[in-house]
Amino acid sequence: MAIKVYERMPASSPLKRHAQIQLATILTPRDRAMKRSRFLKAVTLEGFQGYRAIMALGNIERGRKKFADCVQTYYRASMCCRRPMKKTNWIYYYYRGICEERSKQWSKAEADMRKALDLQPSNRMC
Repeated sequence: MAIKVYERMPASSPLKRHAQIQLATILTPRDRAMKRSRFLKAVTLEGFQGYRAIMALGNIERGRKKFADCVQTYYRASMCCRRPMKKTNWIYYYYRGICEERSKQWSKAEADMRKALDLQPSNRMC
């Protein structure tokens, strides 16, 4: 049902981009992963630099184990919300750190995990 609603969103609507992002994130079957990824890349490259689209793309890439790709995607997301630095921005560094760790970029992963902890110390594990 939601897919049909999102697909019918008029191109002139100010909610069109949001509908496109939501549509891409709810297409969950594995055979649609490539389509979602291509779609979100197109949305983010069209000049729409909204963090939701970029984060959705990074999450898809991370889920597909495309760790080198998602490092770059999460970097773009962190640049969207760089100033002012908020505690809620810890998630960009955390996800990017995961992808760096998985792609054996140890020093970068450690730096991003430390940044995530600096921004949100309550996430520290005992």
